[in-house]
Amino acid sequence: MAEAGSLGGTTLLTVETLTEAMAGEFEKQFTKHVEEQPRETMAAMEERVGEAIATVNTAMPKTSADVQEQRQMLKGVEEALSQHSRQFTSIGEELRMVAEANKGLRTKVEDLDNRSRQQNLCIGSLPEGMAGPRPTKDFTKMLAELVAEGEEPS
Repeated sequence: MAEAGSLGGTTLLTVETLTEAMAGEFEKQFTKHVEEQPRETMAAMEERVGEAIATVNTAMPKTSADVQEQRQMLKGVEEALSQHSRQFTSIGEELRMVAEANKGLRTKVEDLDNRSRQQNLCIGSLPEGMAGPRPTKDFTKMLAELVAEGEEPS
């Protein structure tokens, strides 16, 4: 007896398993009717059985083709799913690398920002307008004078 294939938890029907199941059910029903029906209806039943078998035999090739088509479709879906899974894994790895690079760049920017502030001098508590029209030049001159006053003559 051929077994049905299994794909991702779904049992696929094969032509053989379908035929065996139909033949078994047919035999049960036929035996039941033979025992219950008088002998004169046997010819009519044999004719009906022959017609049923012919119908099944006619439908079987199409059923077989449908099963094959479904298998091909499932195979295509499995391949696409596998490809998408690989892409997601790759994108996740790239995202992790970008996050690490971003963290490194943020650290560098913060370091550069802090280093530029190390050279700055902060002067507070000066009244407004004291700096004059050119604050940078006037502060430079004022600081030079303060430094010169604080030095002792040698």
